[in-house]
Amino acid sequence: FSEQGKEDIEFKDGLVLYQNENYKVEGYRIVIKNTIIDSVNYLGKKVISNSLGEFIIPFEFKKAIKEIKISFKNNLADDCVLDVAMVLANREAFDAKEAQLNQEELNNSINLAVIAGDSLINIYFKKANSSVAKSIVRVKFLKNDIYYLVDESEVKGEFKSICGLGFGHYVCYVEQFDSKGGLIASSAQSVALSDKMGELKSKLVDGLDGVKQQVQASGRRHVVI
Repeated sequence: FSEQGKEDIEFKDGLVLYQNENYKVEGYRIVIKNTIIDSVNYLGKKVISNSLGEFIIPFEFKKAIKEIKISFKNNLADDCVLDVAMVLANREAFDAKEAQLNQEELNNSINLAVIAGDSLINIYFKKANSSVAKSIVRVKFLKNDIYYLVDESEVKGEFKSICGLGFGHYVCYVEQFDSKGGLIASSAQSVALSDKMGELKSKLVDGLDGVKQQVQASGRRHVVI
């Protein structure tokens, strides 16, 4: 076991030890417990049991143990020698996974928020970390699955407002770079500008049309609203 868990061990012609997917984890322990065991030997070292009757063997994957010898009390049985095999973690896969998680965390740290107003878009964001030296805000208009660039500019603060926009769907991007031009983090969010007043008028007209139809159906000449 290790403090971080996720390791595994099995018996298969001896002991097979599986390294935690995080190959940087250290401080493994192999714990053997049985009341008839007298001592355990590994790498020329003799281990006696602790107060709980456990034989604890420190283990590191970078310093391989090839075998463990178990001796029994009162010579109840011959010494048992267990071969030890290791299955190492995939370092490249873990590094790629860790890099992806770190990048996602940086992207989320931008805290991008896009709020639609009357023919305008307000864009709010934060610096992903203290290394950010430049923030680029880009807005594109989406129509028929085609993106049209509306605005692209460097923003000194953490806010950008774009006015005079028509109705439709927009996608807002924020990209942040370090002092050498390296991309640190990016985030995107879509927003729709709609004719809210027109929609309200349309609903009112539809509502009045419905009332008129009810009046005609009932034969009434006057309706109190």
